[in-house]
Amino acid sequence: MAGHTVSLLRGGEPYFRSLFNLLDEAKDSIYLQVYILEADSTGIEVIKKLVQADERGVKVYLLVDGFGSYGLFGHVHTLLEATGIEYRYFAKVPFETFRQPARRLHIKVCVVDGRSAIIGGINISDRYRGTADTPPWLDFALAFSGPLCGIVKNTCDDIYSRRLVRKRNFERAVKTVVNEYGADRSGVRLRLSINDWLRGRNAISSSYRSAIRNAREEITILNSYFIPSVRLLRMLALAAKRGCKVRLLLSEQSDVPVVKAAIRYLYNRLLKSGIRIFEYKPSVLHAKVFVADRKWCTIGSHNLNHLSEFFSMEMNVDVDDPVVSGSFAAELDFLFAKESKEVVAAEFSRTRNWWSRLGDFLAFRSIRATRWLFSLFSRQHPFQA
Repeated sequence: MAGHTVSLLRGGEPYFRSLFNLLDEAKDSIYLQVYILEADSTGIEVIKKLVQADERGVKVYLLVDGFGSYGLFGHVHTLLEATGIEYRYFAKVPFETFRQPARRLHIKVCVVDGRSAIIGGINISDRYRGTADTPPWLDFALAFSGPLCGIVKNTCDDIYSRRLVRKRNFERAVKTVVNEYGADRSGVRLRLSINDWLRGRNAISSSYRSAIRNAREEITILNSYFIPSVRLLRMLALAAKRGCKVRLLLSEQSDVPVVKAAIRYLYNRLLKSGIRIFEYKPSVLHAKVFVADRKWCTIGSHNLNHLSEFFSMEMNVDVDDPVVSGSFAAELDFLFAKESKEVVAAEFSRTRNWWSRLGDFLAFRSIRATRWLFSLFSRQHPFQA
């Protein structure tokens, strides 16, 4: 779908300034849907912006994940109870059904008036904005305006209202509104991609696989919880084998140590395949982005692991534009060169003794095992939102 204006946003103040401006400009409606919205200074500021919008007559819909934002509404009840804001949890805790733990709302989207939107991987809390003492977690989002925003609004309304598109209807719609950029070359061409495997949606996973297969010169991946499938690992290795430069930027620090250990277990395999690995040093890397040949990129909430693939509801925006994608790749070049350190095979091997390798192996296997555990929860049918 063409005819868009876009702006790449990095986490921290640039992102939150854009989000606040977007909320201040709302005249008709706001849909804000996010995995984590904490009742810290950043979260309270966002809530107050929503209250101010409600006071202007804007219809506000707030949806947060019941696990990621557990306890939020208890903390901000007095701010919300006297307003007309519509708000609720997605799959709230305690769990309403036995199968519910496996399905989470992991998207991070704000769409205003059906005309302007921000989609990315950035949650709402001080960790993502940064403080005087700590830098923000590294993450990205795309702010855009244009015809795709109407589709984003309708999608958010469906999610909020539990009118989730079933597989059969989605397959008919996908060719016209989700997976087609359109033929008009004016403006930036964007595409909304959604993963909700339990309801038959796998557009983000398909986009990743297609981009890896078609890349000829360069693949750049930033991913915070990088534990991809065997199939995807093979595809990346084949891309490197055919001469494509494949580079990964992962986090040196992690908010989930067991996940970091599981990712380290893959290092030797990746390095032997000719894939270059870098670790981001200044703070936690939380980004989920992919750039292919500096011509195409995707930005959003999707991690390369089985949770995003099969269980969480994810939302990305794909950009088919060499100017935007090339500019983004250049920004990432700086991160690789100035704020990261490359993992060298020989040096990495010297740092891993028998016990640490065993720990990495056990962490990897335990993470993999959660796929089968969650499958037991979700085997019968998709849960209610």
